[in-house]
Amino acid sequence: AQFMDRYPGIHGVSVVWPVEKRHLPEFVRRQRADHAPDFTTWTSEPMVDKSTDSSVFYIVGFSEPESANEYLGLDIGSNPMRRKVAERARDSGSPALSSQIQLSAEHRPAFLLFLPFYRTVQPPATVDERRREFLLWINAVFISDEFFGQLLDSYSDEIDVTVFDGEKADMETYLYSTHPETNESMSFELVNVFSHGQRNFLLGIRKAPGFISAHNSSWSWIVALGSLVALLMG
Repeated sequence: AQFMDRYPGIHGVSVVWPVEKRHLPEFVRRQRADHAPDFTTWTSEPMVDKSTDSSVFYIVGFSEPESANEYLGLDIGSNPMRRKVAERARDSGSPALSSQIQLSAEHRPAFLLFLPFYRTVQPPATVDERRREFLLWINAVFISDEFFGQLLDSYSDEIDVTVFDGEKADMETYLYSTHPETNESMSFELVNVFSHGQRNFLLGIRKAPGFISAHNSSWSWIVALGSLVALLMG
């Protein structure tokens, strides 16, 4: 709950367990005995990638808040994109962020963040060791406009920031803007790519009207940009 209070853009947090097919009945029995008497597993879509190891399921075993329990028992590995991002996090030992998705319940753009955990204190040194010692993922769902809004809106009086998914600035990759009324123009004074969760985002940055009237100087512009970059990299 404290994690979600700190990041209001989070829609829900889940614990995702890798479960071998032969162990699935026992996993379901334990979940029902522990906290979810009606627990059952399900898939969001048929497995279409024949190269995928269908002998291991990636099951949502716990969700918070209670409203996120609609995903309880979901095999996130049945979706090729989600499986790929989860495995990238597991193999790299670092958090991995998905491409933008649409939440089925709210029809709002969102991202999935997978944080890998291992049986060792530190992530093992090699990919083979990480796979062998892997324990589970913590999966967080971020609502795009809430997440970027909380991050950037304090700068909106001075800096107009537009966020794009990837390294191309157009309406197909558009995610968020502090001044959406200016989106007809894709002309920016500065563009900058930053990486988060092994995924690149492009920032289109220009002065907002409030900045121009209050601090029309190069030094103020540099200071404002520096604080923004520090925030994003931190």
